[in-house]
Amino acid sequence: MMDNQSGLEIKKQVDVICNLYRLSPEDKEDLSQDIMLKLVGTNWNEIENKEDYIFITARNHITDFYRKEGRDEKLIERLKEREIINSQINNNDDHIEDLRIAFEEELENLPPQQKKIIELMYDGVSQQQIAEELGISIGHLKKQLHIARKKIQNKIL
Repeated sequence: MMDNQSGLEIKKQVDVICNLYRLSPEDKEDLSQDIMLKLVGTNWNEIENKEDYIFITARNHITDFYRKEGRDEKLIERLKEREIINSQINNNDDHIEDLRIAFEEELENLPPQQKKIIELMYDGVSQQQIAEELGISIGHLKKQLHIARKKIQNKIL
């Protein structure tokens, strides 16, 4: 345990170390108090070089502080990015609705077989099942699907 005199000396050393890291006054005060709380319970009789021990303890605590602060900043950055993306998504809702309407209009303009292929694909039916249902080969189905997609893409985009 430390007495008042040694406590004041340690506090001065901790403050000097905190000053080395150019902390804001609020952070300096918070960290200084945290470091002092950590040092209060130290059995000083077992410590050979008290100044080194104080320095290492303070340095480690300040490093942890900066790591946490860095994680917090990254989290804030990610949240801001999400917020921007969400606002872009909300702004694009009208555009998405326009694309959906255009897609449905172009789907109606496709030949019946191509339209049926697109509709069944949209419903999650496998290409094998569609080919069997329509009585066509897989190769022909893929060709018709490619042609249908190109027609829709060219009209919408």
